[in-house]
Amino acid sequence: AETTRQNTEPILSALKGKNNITSSDLESNDIFYLCYQYYFEKMSKQNSTIEFKNLYNLFSDEEKKVWPIPLLGLYGGELTVEKMESLIQNTDKYKMRMDKCEAYFYLGLLRVCENKNQEAKKYFQLSKDQQVYDYIETTGDSYFLQKIK
Repeated sequence: AETTRQNTEPILSALKGKNNITSSDLESNDIFYLCYQYYFEKMSKQNSTIEFKNLYNLFSDEEKKVWPIPLLGLYGGELTVEKMESLIQNTDKYKMRMDKCEAYFYLGLLRVCENKNQEAKKYFQLSKDQQVYDYIETTGDSYFLQKIK
Protein backbone atom coordinates (compact mmCIF):
# COMPACT_ATOMS: atom_id res chain seq x y z
CA ALA A 1 0.00 0.00 0.00
CA GLU A 2 2.88 2.33 0.82
CA THR A 3 4.58 1.99 -2.58
CA THR A 4 1.31 2.60 -4.40
CA ARG A 5 0.62 5.61 -2.21
CA GLN A 6 3.98 7.08 -3.26
CA ASN A 7 2.72 6.94 -6.86
CA THR A 8 -0.73 8.36 -6.12
CA GLU A 9 0.15 11.07 -3.62
CA PRO A 10 1.54 13.53 -6.22
CA ILE A 11 -1.44 12.82 -8.48
CA LEU A 12 -3.98 13.49 -5.74
CA SER A 13 -2.05 16.55 -4.47
CA ALA A 14 -2.14 18.10 -7.95
CA LEU A 15 -5.94 17.71 -8.01
CA LYS A 16 -6.57 19.22 -4.57
CA GLY A 17 -8.75 22.31 -4.68
CA LYS A 18 -9.81 21.86 -8.29
CA ASN A 19 -13.48 22.33 -9.10
CA ASN A 20 -13.31 20.31 -12.28
CA ILE A 21 -10.82 17.95 -13.85
CA THR A 22 -10.26 16.44 -17.28
CA SER A 23 -8.64 13.28 -18.57
CA SER A 24 -5.43 15.27 -19.04
CA ASP A 25 -5.39 15.92 -15.26
CA LEU A 26 -5.98 12.27 -14.41
CA GLU A 27 -4.64 9.80 -16.97
CA SER A 28 -5.62 6.14 -17.41
CA ASN A 29 -2.68 4.74 -15.46
CA ASP A 30 -3.36 7.20 -12.64
CA ILE A 31 -6.88 5.80 -12.31
CA PHE A 32 -5.55 2.23 -12.31
CA TYR A 33 -3.04 3.16 -9.57
CA LEU A 34 -5.91 4.51 -7.47
CA CYS A 35 -7.77 1.20 -7.85
CA TYR A 36 -4.65 -0.73 -6.81
CA GLN A 37 -4.15 1.55 -3.83
CA TYR A 38 -7.76 0.91 -2.77
CA TYR A 39 -7.15 -2.84 -3.04
CA PHE A 40 -3.90 -2.71 -1.02
CA GLU A 41 -5.48 -0.52 1.66
CA LYS A 42 -8.48 -2.83 2.00
CA MET A 43 -6.34 -5.98 2.07
CA SER A 44 -4.19 -4.49 4.84
CA LYS A 45 -7.36 -3.55 6.79
CA GLN A 46 -6.91 0.20 6.31
CA ASN A 47 -9.58 2.73 5.48
CA SER A 48 -9.38 3.93 1.92
CA THR A 49 -7.72 7.31 1.52
CA ILE A 50 -9.24 7.88 -1.93
CA GLU A 51 -12.49 9.72 -2.46
CA PHE A 52 -13.56 8.07 -5.72
CA LYS A 53 -17.02 9.65 -5.71
CA ASN A 54 -15.62 13.17 -5.37
CA LEU A 55 -13.03 12.60 -8.10
CA TYR A 56 -15.63 11.14 -10.45
CA ASN A 57 -17.98 14.06 -9.91
CA LEU A 58 -15.27 16.59 -10.82
CA PHE A 59 -15.44 15.37 -14.43
CA SER A 60 -17.92 16.74 -16.97
CA ASP A 61 -20.80 14.48 -17.98
CA GLU A 62 -19.10 13.97 -21.34
CA GLU A 63 -15.75 12.98 -19.80
CA LYS A 64 -17.50 10.56 -17.41
CA LYS A 65 -18.21 8.40 -20.48
CA VAL A 66 -14.53 8.13 -21.47
CA TRP A 67 -12.83 4.92 -20.36
CA PRO A 68 -11.41 4.42 -17.68
CA ILE A 69 -13.08 7.36 -15.89
CA PRO A 70 -16.19 5.18 -15.27
CA LEU A 71 -14.02 3.10 -12.90
CA LEU A 72 -13.98 6.07 -10.51
CA GLY A 73 -17.78 6.06 -10.59
CA LEU A 74 -17.91 2.33 -10.03
CA TYR A 75 -15.50 2.42 -7.07
CA GLY A 76 -17.30 5.49 -5.71
CA GLY A 77 -20.69 3.80 -5.81
CA GLU A 78 -22.00 6.21 -8.45
CA LEU A 79 -22.21 3.70 -11.31
CA THR A 80 -23.70 0.25 -11.55
CA VAL A 81 -21.87 -2.58 -13.29
CA GLU A 82 -24.51 -2.45 -16.04
CA LYS A 83 -23.94 1.26 -16.62
CA MET A 84 -20.17 0.74 -16.75
CA GLU A 85 -20.63 -2.12 -19.24
CA SER A 86 -22.78 0.09 -21.45
CA LEU A 87 -20.05 2.74 -21.49
CA ILE A 88 -17.40 0.32 -22.81
CA GLN A 89 -19.46 -0.70 -25.83
CA ASN A 90 -17.59 0.35 -28.92
CA THR A 91 -17.81 -0.19 -32.67
CA ASP A 92 -14.03 -0.72 -32.63
CA LYS A 93 -14.03 -4.35 -31.45
CA TYR A 94 -10.32 -4.36 -30.55
CA LYS A 95 -10.66 -1.24 -28.37
CA MET A 96 -13.76 -2.74 -26.76
CA ARG A 97 -11.86 -5.94 -25.93
CA MET A 98 -9.04 -3.92 -24.36
CA ASP A 99 -11.48 -1.83 -22.32
CA LYS A 100 -13.42 -4.93 -21.22
CA CYS A 101 -10.17 -6.58 -20.16
CA GLU A 102 -9.42 -3.64 -17.87
CA ALA A 103 -13.01 -3.10 -16.73
CA TYR A 104 -13.58 -6.67 -15.64
CA PHE A 105 -10.17 -6.92 -13.96
CA TYR A 106 -10.73 -3.81 -11.82
CA LEU A 107 -14.29 -4.91 -11.11
CA GLY A 108 -12.88 -8.26 -9.94
CA LEU A 109 -10.43 -6.39 -7.72
CA LEU A 110 -13.29 -4.38 -6.22
CA ARG A 111 -15.27 -7.57 -5.52
CA VAL A 112 -12.23 -9.10 -3.75
CA CYS A 113 -12.18 -6.01 -1.49
CA GLU A 114 -15.87 -6.61 -0.74
CA ASN A 115 -15.21 -10.30 0.07
CA LYS A 116 -17.38 -11.37 -2.87
CA ASN A 117 -14.91 -13.95 -4.14
CA GLN A 118 -17.21 -15.94 -6.43
CA GLU A 119 -18.28 -12.75 -8.17
CA ALA A 120 -14.63 -11.66 -8.34
CA LYS A 121 -13.67 -14.94 -10.03
CA LYS A 122 -16.41 -14.42 -12.61
CA TYR A 123 -15.06 -10.98 -13.53
CA PHE A 124 -11.41 -12.10 -13.59
CA GLN A 125 -12.44 -14.87 -15.99
CA LEU A 126 -14.38 -12.41 -18.18
CA SER A 127 -11.31 -10.18 -18.26
CA LYS A 128 -9.01 -13.07 -19.17
CA ASP A 129 -11.47 -14.21 -21.86
CA GLN A 130 -10.79 -10.96 -23.77
CA GLN A 131 -7.37 -12.43 -24.63
CA VAL A 132 -5.45 -9.16 -24.44
CA TYR A 133 -2.11 -10.80 -23.73
CA ASP A 134 0.02 -7.66 -23.59
CA TYR A 135 -1.97 -6.20 -20.67
CA ILE A 136 -0.77 -6.60 -17.10
CA GLU A 137 -4.43 -7.10 -16.15
CA THR A 138 -4.46 -10.43 -18.02
CA THR A 139 -1.52 -11.61 -15.92
CA GLY A 140 -3.40 -10.36 -12.85
CA ASP A 141 -6.46 -12.36 -13.90
CA SER A 142 -4.44 -15.59 -13.93
CA TYR A 143 -2.97 -14.79 -10.52
CA PHE A 144 -6.33 -14.10 -8.89
CA LEU A 145 -8.07 -17.04 -10.54
CA GLN A 146 -5.46 -19.33 -8.94
CA LYS A 147 -5.43 -17.48 -5.62
CA ILE A 148 -9.18 -17.23 -4.95
CA LYS A 149 -10.79 -20.37 -3.62
